[in-house]
Amino acid sequence: MRTITTEQFLDFTYDWMCANLSGIESSWPQKGGWEGSAQVQIANDLMSALPLLRVERERPVYIEPRNTVDLVVNDPADGAENLLLVEMKCQSLHNAADFVGGLAHDVYRLDHELAEPYRPAHRLVIGFYFTDHFALPAGWTERPHPGNRIGLCHLLLS
Repeated sequence: MRTITTEQFLDFTYDWMCANLSGIESSWPQKGGWEGSAQVQIANDLMSALPLLRVERERPVYIEPRNTVDLVVNDPADGAENLLLVEMKCQSLHNAADFVGGLAHDVYRLDHELAEPYRPAHRLVIGFYFTDHFALPAGWTERPHPGNRIGLCHLLLS
């Protein structure tokens, strides 16, 4: 498979979360968080499962070229309308109070700061959260783990 849909990406990411609970839970209290390692693991696991799929981290897609999006899924050669731009937040002990603000900031960036060539892309903000330390923002979709310790929330912007 050369491209995946937003729904397929969300299903894959949820399954990744469920398969990596112990590692995520041990990373939760660490200073510096676990978002970077989650990005790498999800990108690598996606490309291992779907060898023809292209996943790129930290690609400059914003008006300010120093600002990058966490993940670009699908091949840019197939056209911007086939791209999935993903901003990701991973809640940890030390960013719990700012987690919702971080999600809102990512929504703003994808809504208002994209460079022109990327505006046709599908835009998604996802967040991995710990259920005891999180209140879901209005309009977001929540998908908690059946054990209800951690969950994945998302907001599809296009």
